[in-house]
Amino acid sequence: MCDFVFFHSTTVRRNAGGHYGVFTPSRTDPAREPDVAMREPVNRRMLAAPSWQAGVLNLRGQCVLSRNHEMFDYGPACEILARMKVFIVFAHAEPRSFNGAMFRTARDTLHAAGHAVAVSDLYAMKFDPVSDRRNFTTVKNPEFFKQQIEEMHATEAGGFAPDVEAELRKMEACDLMIWQFPLWWFGLPGILKGWADRVFAMGRTYGGERFYENGVFKGKRALLSLTTGGPEAVYQKGGWNGDIHAILRPIQRGILRFTGWDVLQPNIVCAPVRVSDEQRQASLNAWAERLRGIEKERPVEVGEY
Repeated sequence: MCDFVFFHSTTVRRNAGGHYGVFTPSRTDPAREPDVAMREPVNRRMLAAPSWQAGVLNLRGQCVLSRNHEMFDYGPACEILARMKVFIVFAHAEPRSFNGAMFRTARDTLHAAGHAVAVSDLYAMKFDPVSDRRNFTTVKNPEFFKQQIEEMHATEAGGFAPDVEAELRKMEACDLMIWQFPLWWFGLPGILKGWADRVFAMGRTYGGERFYENGVFKGKRALLSLTTGGPEAVYQKGGWNGDIHAILRPIQRGILRFTGWDVLQPNIVCAPVRVSDEQRQASLNAWAERLRGIEKERPVEVGEY
C-alpha cells in the first residue's frame, strides 16, 4: 500500500482533508483540494486500458484511478503497476565498460517493465561540462559574469542554451532520475559534475526558499548507481577510504536533497574489475531485479553534515 504513485507526470494524492484527486506537476500542494474528485466505480477490464493516467492504493486498500480527468474508485484487493518516466544520466567514456553494462541493464529493464525511459549519454553527446556565458542565450550583466544572476535572468526570460534547456526538460519531466558513473577521486567524474553545474540552475531548480523538503523537485526520486575501484572492505567506517555513504553525502544531500529530490538507496558495485565474469553478471542481475520493483521503494535518509 502506498500514499501515491506517479504516472505520465500526473500525481494522485491524498490531501489534508483525506480526499484523493488528480494533480498536475504544478498543482501538487497536498493542502489544496484535488483537481477532480472520485466518482463512479470501474470494472477490472478498465484497469488495462491504455488511457489510464494514474493509480494509487488509498488508506482503505481501494484503487483510485484517473482517466480523462475523471476519478474512479475500484475497490479492495486490486493491484496496479505505476508506469513512470525515468531519466538516466550516463557518464563513462567506454560503452563496453561495466558502467556501460549497468547503464544498458537499467535502460532495457525499465523499458521492458513499461516505463518511459529518457537517457543522456554524456560522452556520446559530447556534452560540454564548462559553465560560462555559453549556458545562456540571454545576458543580464554584460560587464561582469555571475552565473547565478544569469541563471535567474534566464529562468525569467527563457534564456537557457539549447543543450542546457534540453537537459532541464528531461529532468523536470521525470519521476525517477538515475545517475550511472564510476567514482573518481571520491566524487563525480568531471563531465557529470559539469553537467550538474550547468543544469541545476538557480531560479529554475532551486532558490526562493525552495530547498530540501520544499525543493523544486519535491516528490521526485533520484538514485545513484556507481562503481568503485577498491573493494567493499575499504569503503566501510574505519576502512582505508572511509564510509562510502559519507563520501556520497555531498552528492546525495548537497545536490539532490538540496533541490528537493527523495533519494533512494544507492546501487554500488565495488571493484568490478577485480572479480570474475560470473560475479559481474550476478551484480547486473541483482540490479535488474531491483529495478523491476523500483516504483515501490521508499527513500532513505542521507544524513547531515
